[in-house]
Amino acid sequence: MAPDEDSDAAKNLMSWTQKFRKDKNHLFYAPISLQQAATTADQPANGPVWASRTTLPAPKCDSILTAITEAVYDLDDSSCRADLVATLADVQVQWSGFRSGVGKNEKEPNITEEEKYQGLMKDTQSKTTIIYVHGGLNYSGGPASTRAVTSTLAQLTKGRCLVLEQRLAPQNPFPAPLIDLLVAYLSLLYPPKDSFHEALTPEDIVIAGESTGGNLCLAFLLFIQHFQRRKTRINFHDHCISIPYPAGFATFGAQGDATMSFPSYVRNAKYDIVNDIHPTLSDLIRPDSIWPSTPPRSHIYCPTTHLITHPLVSPVSSKSWPSIKPPPIFFAYGQERMLDEGRFMAKQAFKAGALVQFHQYNALPHIFAFFAEIPQTAHLFTQWAKFCRACVEEPQAISSSRYCVYEPVADPPGFKTILRDIGDGMGFTDLEYGEVLKLTDGKKKKMKAWNGPKKKSSL
Repeated sequence: MAPDEDSDAAKNLMSWTQKFRKDKNHLFYAPISLQQAATTADQPANGPVWASRTTLPAPKCDSILTAITEAVYDLDDSSCRADLVATLADVQVQWSGFRSGVGKNEKEPNITEEEKYQGLMKDTQSKTTIIYVHGGLNYSGGPASTRAVTSTLAQLTKGRCLVLEQRLAPQNPFPAPLIDLLVAYLSLLYPPKDSFHEALTPEDIVIAGESTGGNLCLAFLLFIQHFQRRKTRINFHDHCISIPYPAGFATFGAQGDATMSFPSYVRNAKYDIVNDIHPTLSDLIRPDSIWPSTPPRSHIYCPTTHLITHPLVSPVSSKSWPSIKPPPIFFAYGQERMLDEGRFMAKQAFKAGALVQFHQYNALPHIFAFFAEIPQTAHLFTQWAKFCRACVEEPQAISSSRYCVYEPVADPPGFKTILRDIGDGMGFTDLEYGEVLKLTDGKKKKMKAWNGPKKKSSL
């Protein structure tokens, strides 16, 4: 078989992806406000799942805002200084867990949210606590839309998930979601008054997320690195504190490059559901009252164009990754357009000293877990959950880095595992930092503020 020829097993998986694109692609071009309304709406937590809704209050002191804005400015290598708007807000979250002893048709119990939390804790057998950050292209999604993922992770880890309902763009661009994640993390360590939960240690917590949620996880890792290097403290609900690393970071299909400029964006297009042009910049999208924004901008998440390559927006741009007792990091990708940026981030983290577990599922698209029937999805969740629990319960079990490639096979349908030699990091990718900057900066220079479709959509 020629190196560029796909196997029958790969072609079968690609046909699933093509069908998904045919059936679902039009949804990405609905008005942004409509997408937000559809994906952020809460739903009853029926079946074997707990959902306890609560609010984590924003601190009265703006010390968090100072820490975030200083990080944004300190890590910005450009000569520009963004007119950054950073605001605090109460953070809506949902505790998510596995509910034992009920069938799939069981209704959500009609009890208080605190009683639901107490029920969740009775079904929780591990101290593993996952702060989960949902994806959705920075402008859609919510705890209910990702409940199948978080309840599965909770069941497999025997722990629980705190699912973030971060503020969404374009109404709340960067750094609003990063601020929300910081409030949620510190609220676990230092519970505000009337919280359902007891105080946790950072060793109990793993930060996880998919797609742009995974991006936010890695940006948060880089933010903590910056904060610790400054050797300063912040005030959080009357506690004067430092910001420790959690036990680990666990991402699935994490976006690392907001410019979409890595080689795999072209090379892996045939395997993926991700479109050539970001949906929010396409002539196919239907404008509404919130997008295009006022004033227009070149990226829905970034208030200014030059921030698109900022390390807290595009982690591939970071000059450095944590090197002093860095937490372990889990990466999982399909054979997708974002694969190269994931491999580059894994390389940078590994070279800095982190233990890295990298899982590449060939012939599968971005966030392929919506293909629930295939064995790769079950395998992904098993590996993801195993890593999260090991970070908390058995950190010594994560003793080395590894890069696993899963090649599809046809008979029986499944995959074979290929272990790649990481070496000094070049086993992840031979792309170097200087090359990456040329790619991303070159793409950024071509980006212009988007004023709306140039032609009427036919969708």
